[in-house]
Amino acid sequence: MTVRTIRNFAVVRETWAGLLMLGISLAVGLAFSSHVLTEFGPIALAVPLPVLLVVPAIAGIGAGMASVEDLRMPLPDPPLLARAGWALAFTAVAAAIALAGLALSDAATPAAVVRNVVLHAGLALLLARTDGRVLWLPGVLLTLMAMLFGQGSAGREVATWAFALDPTVEPSHLGITGVVYLLGLAAVTWPRRDRLPGRPVSPRTPPGARP
Repeated sequence: MTVRTIRNFAVVRETWAGLLMLGISLAVGLAFSSHVLTEFGPIALAVPLPVLLVVPAIAGIGAGMASVEDLRMPLPDPPLLARAGWALAFTAVAAAIALAGLALSDAATPAAVVRNVVLHAGLALLLARTDGRVLWLPGVLLTLMAMLFGQGSAGREVATWAFALDPTVEPSHLGITGVVYLLGLAAVTWPRRDRLPGRPVSPRTPPGARP
C-alpha cells in the first residue's frame, strides 16, 4: 500500500476507534499483567483467568473495528488484497500490543496470547461488514460464557469449547482459530453487492435536485 492508499483507508474506516481499543488493551496489559481473575462480581469463576488472556479480546476487537467501513461515503470498492492487507496488518499490530504485557509477567504464554488475538479478531471481522456497532458482541459473549461455564471435565481444567481461557495451546485450538479468522477475513474482503469495482457509489440525490 502507498501512503496515499493507507491514508484513504484510514479516513473511510473506524480507524481511530480501533486504535483506541488497541490503546486500552496495551494499558490494561501493562497495568494488570500479573493479575488473575477469580471472581466476576459476586460470582466465582469456574476457571481462573489471567488478565493477559483477556487483553487479546480487547485487542482483537480493536483490529476488527479498524476494518469497519463508513458506508455513507461514496467510494469505490477497494481491491480484495488491499482490504485483506488492512485487516491482517491490524491483526498483527493487535498481537504485538497484546504480547507487550509478557515483558512484565509470565502469567500466559506467547502462543496463547497470539491465539486469542487471532480468534477474537476473526470473530470481530465476521461482523465488520454488517454492523460495526455490535462486532464486539461475539468475543465478549464467548469470554463471559467461558469464564462462567468453561470448567473442564475428565481431568481437563478448561472445557474444549472454552479454549480461549486455556494457558496452553493445542493443535485443535489452532485449527478452530484459523477457521474462524479465515471466515472473518473472507467476510471483510468479500466484494459488496452495492458497489462496483472501481466505480463510486453515488449518494442519493435530494428530492427536487438536478442529477
